[in-house]
Amino acid sequence: TNAISIRDAINELHKGIDKIEIDTTDLKKVFNRPFTPDEAIEQFKEHIAQLSKGKERDKIRIIIK
Repeated sequence: TNAISIRDAINELHKGIDKIEIDTTDLKKVFNRPFTPDEAIEQFKEHIAQLSKGKERDKIRIIIK
């Protein structure tokens, strides 16, 4: 009897989640030249900002494949 309640709770929690998937091809395009550590961090931040544009940041989950 609890399984149905648990399933419904999990489904409710997942409703508002926006999944952003990044694969190695995407990363190769972003990191297409040598970077300093600070430049690499900034480049990655910019890439994430582009992918998440127009979405609610608190509901985004990033998955690297």
